[in-house]
Amino acid sequence: SVLAANADEIRDTTFNETDLPHFNETDLPHFNDTEADVQLDNDTNVEERQLFPPLLPIPSLQLPSYNVAFSVRKATERLTAFAHVHFRDVITNIGAGWDPSNNEFVAPYNGGYYFSFHAVGARIGDFTMALVKNGVYQVTAYGTQTSLEHGSNSVFLELRRQDRVYLQLQQGSIYEHPANEAYTTFTGFLVFNL
Repeated sequence: SVLAANADEIRDTTFNETDLPHFNETDLPHFNDTEADVQLDNDTNVEERQLFPPLLPIPSLQLPSYNVAFSVRKATERLTAFAHVHFRDVITNIGAGWDPSNNEFVAPYNGGYYFSFHAVGARIGDFTMALVKNGVYQVTAYGTQTSLEHGSNSVFLELRRQDRVYLQLQQGSIYEHPANEAYTTFTGFLVFNL
């Protein structure tokens, strides 16, 4: 066949560099960033084509509209159960979510919040400290009586505006340093809005 003959001719042909056509830069088709019009042999039009596929939309992270974070330290007053834990020092209160008069966090916005807390137990017995949301227990830290053991925990909560979160000593006693050292801490921050 003609095709077979042409293929055999091509296979048997040896090209020298001088046999190759030379092009000037002006002979080459010009491209823009997304498409090209190319004309071959002055008769054949190649349709416009997109050189790069369209970009897929990238989901955006929903960042907090407002910054909210608090951190408090050093338990005061009653250090034995059953007690709502009060704190002496407010380290951070960005967004005014921490209510120092009631010693609780009041959510200023609907959102997902992360909390962590820590305490050291007194030598006289075990202790149990709970993180409470609107009066309902969420998670507990536990420490045993052996040599001032400590307990900590953390939790991620979905909160609605005005939800209240605080710590409650439910069993035993906690130890707090008599000077400026602080062993009891409570921290939380807004991760994203809802």
